Amino acid sequence: MKISSLEARSYQLPLDPPFAAAWDPIPRTLFPETIVTVRTDEGFTGNCGGAPVPDLATLERLLVGLDPTDTTAVFGICETVDFHGGRNWTVEVAVWDLVAKAAGQPLWKFLGGETDRFRAYASSGEPVEASERAERLLDWKQQGITAVKIRFHAPDWRDDLRVVEQCRAAVGSDFDLMVDANQGWRMPGDLAPRWDLATATDCANALADLGVYWLEEPLDTHAVDDYSRLREKTSMRIAAGEMVRSLPESRRLLAAGGVDVIQNDVVLAGGITG
Repeated sequence: MKISSLEARSYQLPLDPPFAAAWDPIPRTLFPETIVTVRTDEGFTGNCGGAPVPDLATLERLLVGLDPTDTTAVFGICETVDFHGGRNWTVEVAVWDLVAKAAGQPLWKFLGGETDRFRAYASSGEPVEASERAERLLDWKQQGITAVKIRFHAPDWRDDLRVVEQCRAAVGSDFDLMVDANQGWRMPGDLAPRWDLATATDCANALADLGVYWLEEPLDTHAVDDYSRLREKTSMRIAAGEMVRSLPESRRLLAAGGVDVIQNDVVLAGGITG
């Protein structure tokens, strides 16, 4: 079996009204998505969705003719192209999807998964008033949701803290709340100052008093030493690493930074092999 072709199809879904994401200063009028398809000479196909693939022509030149079950070689090619260009890991994941289909299994099971069910949490996106957020969470709880992530947005974190306080009062103690501080990275052109260690510490301790399950990305992802100091100053679980580009970066956050929850996105950092 050999890889015969690569294809990337891009779509844009209009958003009306625009989506004002807490982590993006510019409201979004479109939702973009790219679907990557890898085909073989034996009729198997693999798919993965994610960001655009800027180096598709280079990847096709290097991957066509390769045995897709040689996942180490597929990873090596994607890694070298990633170094010189954009994040192309959707292609690597699509190859894994293809290999799993050829083996007659869904990818999660092919990779050793033992269950097709796990607990998930809902995630808020746009900033809303505290009373409305609490009302939404209470409605979700009544629908059977047991955990929600709240995204911070205000220049002063204490304003967002009042949202968490009201939500905790509404949903009670038998409901998990998580907070995303959105300080790990910035959208293109966003020069808003990030939290320092003192701010992150104060916020983490205030959230711990409210029984929040974890605080996500309270510091710049690359501030590993500050993450280590934060771990010493709070009992709050700390999550980070959503946008890291490689496994070594994740290892540093875990080993040197003391991060409790690592959040690599497989289509952003090294694919499945990485």
